[in-house]
Amino acid sequence: MSDKGSAIMAVASGAHLLLTLAVEIALLITIFTVVRRHRPQAVTLLASSVGLGLASTAASFLMSFLAGPLLMRSGGIDQYYLFLAAEQAAFALLGVLQTVLLILGLIKAVTPEEARPGTV
Repeated sequence: MSDKGSAIMAVASGAHLLLTLAVEIALLITIFTVVRRHRPQAVTLLASSVGLGLASTAASFLMSFLAGPLLMRSGGIDQYYLFLAAEQAAFALLGVLQTVLLILGLIKAVTPEEARPGTV
């Protein structure tokens, strides 16, 4: 890739990271203010979902900028591709867990107290 292409890729990647982090932080603020006030029983699941997304975003960014170049220098292209495959599998599983937590949190948020088993 040319220097110009590398610069464009770096800017696009940085913008993606900043926008994703901003949205996830806004979601956490919303959960800890609005949702906590109206449906406190849903806060833990929803915040866990968004927190996992926040951690995944940060980890993915760090891994792509640190581990990728190191593997290319030390292990060659085969090691790099193995790393990418493992990274994609791990983040896919994290994404599924994040979505499950989100679904459970939303169900808890919209289910009226009297409709839940075990409530009086």
